[in-house]
Amino acid sequence: MSAGSAAGAGSFASATTSLAGAYSQSQALEMQANYQKTQSEMNAKLADMQAEDAIKRGNKAAGQVKQQAKRMQGAQRAALAAQGIDIDSGSAAEIQENTEVLSAMDAMQVKNNAWKEAWGFKVQALNTRAEGSWAQAAGQAAARNTLLTGGMQALSYTAQGSYDVYKSSKGDRKGGN
Repeated sequence: MSAGSAAGAGSFASATTSLAGAYSQSQALEMQANYQKTQSEMNAKLADMQAEDAIKRGNKAAGQVKQQAKRMQGAQRAALAAQGIDIDSGSAAEIQENTEVLSAMDAMQVKNNAWKEAWGFKVQALNTRAEGSWAQAAGQAAARNTLLTGGMQALSYTAQGSYDVYKSSKGDRKGGN
């Protein structure tokens, strides 16, 4: 085997190794991107569940505020009636009405706070999904670039090997004359 043929065979082996390495690396990048996307989706689902939980807790707490207000109104009515005051007119009715209005405002505030908390989780879920999509897209792009770079390097090795074989065969013909 001539030196040119040996160099050509080495270049072809380097090309094969380059392609295999590029393919292996691209597969690893692709798997990593898919893993990141999956993790992001799981985190987003968790944030969605936290948002639902915040709303449920808010509704429950608002219900408790309303129940507490009804108990307070009952206590007010009992105390006013025990003093011989007409509970359905004048100041007594006004006190009860104010209690009802204030408790309704408190319940709305509790629900509003729960919705704000839920909104934060919803935004977190949206951002997490977007991050996962971007990570997957970036990983896929990196995998493609790795394949392209490896392919170009393999092509370069193949071209060099072909040139070495060509040079060697020309040199062998000259030496044979």
